[in-house]
Amino acid sequence: MEEPKKNILKDIKKIEEEMDVLFNHLYKIKHTSFIQGSSVWHPPIDCFETDTEVVIVMEIAGMNQKDFSIALNGNILTIHGDRNEKIDPCRLAFHHMEINYGRFERNLHLPEGLDKNSIKAVYKDGLLEVRVKKQTPRAKPPQEVKIE
Repeated sequence: MEEPKKNILKDIKKIEEEMDVLFNHLYKIKHTSFIQGSSVWHPPIDCFETDTEVVIVMEIAGMNQKDFSIALNGNILTIHGDRNEKIDPCRLAFHHMEINYGRFERNLHLPEGLDKNSIKAVYKDGLLEVRVKKQTPRAKPPQEVKIE
């Protein structure tokens, strides 16, 4: 009785693997520049704060500095660009595909109290790092309150 169950499970596993290959191939075709159109993907980011600045790190390998655009509008930081494929996906039969290509964009709401003139960006080793310094708080003289 056990033998047919094992065969069925092996068959189901084989079907699952074949479906993965099929869906990965279809996904790749869907994301070619011909069909992609206005599809936008979102690279992963980390955003953290130190005592003196806010730091945004975006993981985006395989690009050049000229492929990025960074803008700060109010408290919204926008990073967008285009990562081009190195090979023609239509000529390949992918077994597994996870790398995104094409147009990407990320919009981040930054906290208040940043020195927007201090924004700096560096792209190195596949990571885009954007730093914005915090404004130094100005000491206000104590306000005198009149007693009536």
